[in-house]
Amino acid sequence: MPQSTSLSSSFDIEVAANGAKWMLAPFELLNGSINDFARAAESNSDAWPDATSRVRMRVPMHLGRGVADYFHLSSKLHLILLDLDLDKDLTIVVPGDRMIKVRVLLAGRLRAIQNAIALDGAGSFLEAYPGKVSSSYLIESGQPTKMVVLNCTPEYFTEEMRLNWRLLPDPLRAVFENDAGAPHAAQTPLGPDLLRAADDIMRFSGDFPAHLQHAYLSAKCNEIASYVVRQLGQPIVALNAGLKLTVRDINRVHEAHVILAEQFRRPPPIPKLARLVGLNQTKLKAAFKSVFAMTINEFTIKRRMDRGAELLATTNLSIAEIAHAVGYDHPANFTHAFRRHFNHSPRQLRRAAKIT
Repeated sequence: MPQSTSLSSSFDIEVAANGAKWMLAPFELLNGSINDFARAAESNSDAWPDATSRVRMRVPMHLGRGVADYFHLSSKLHLILLDLDLDKDLTIVVPGDRMIKVRVLLAGRLRAIQNAIALDGAGSFLEAYPGKVSSSYLIESGQPTKMVVLNCTPEYFTEEMRLNWRLLPDPLRAVFENDAGAPHAAQTPLGPDLLRAADDIMRFSGDFPAHLQHAYLSAKCNEIASYVVRQLGQPIVALNAGLKLTVRDINRVHEAHVILAEQFRRPPPIPKLARLVGLNQTKLKAAFKSVFAMTINEFTIKRRMDRGAELLATTNLSIAEIAHAVGYDHPANFTHAFRRHFNHSPRQLRRAAKIT
């Protein structure tokens, strides 16, 4: 269980099982400039023996449950993870601070209030703030929300990523060309690479000791930023010939992806999955393969194999127990599928991970 110890008159420090230290701050801090987070972290700078300062904000009971976590990765890159289960809609106000915000929604619904962008189930959008004009977006209650938010200064792209700002796509280039005006927004295609990188970040916290988190998160943020720049410049959602998808269709495909990711042990049959997301079977299968570059069955097998490999490397469960845990009734079927997927057996992976 986390331990809480008071380090100042304003904030407590929580120590997680992996050694990471979190400064506990009021949830209201989420409605402010990223500079407020940085100042809060700096106020307890002695609390961070590793390279990453962290601030955690718990959802007040009258709003629901969950946390918003802030990571100070550099003066040019700040990361926020939202893992919320709200009982009331939440509006987040984002002040103009000459930052670029990349928001990747993995679950939930949100709507950008100042423009027509709305995400349902999964999606990504970017806002660039050249001046002091703020914006806001609404997170709907009634279902879990998981979102990864990169907060980047313009210099992050030119100095840390070493990109020529003149070659950046809109609306990224707006913060270099203007120092005033309203935020510039764009919805970005949520391809499989971008989705995978965001999901890796969302699930990372218990997997890495505190001293490795900075390197891992920085690398993943660079990955996400690279995908966004590429997709804004040249969208990569390649559709099959004759297949026409609306934004709503693509959101429904992402909703199917979330369902399969959570229920991979016993995935719903395709007819039921199609009914759940409101697409016909033929369109769902074709659209899923176009958006994620794999069939529904291939994705389910990949999720099972990845989870199986994780359990083999990190637990002492028997192969039969792991097979059952990832949805196989017979261990031999799991072993066969595992060997076909990874080109080696479960026992070979276990030996390589030095699990006895």
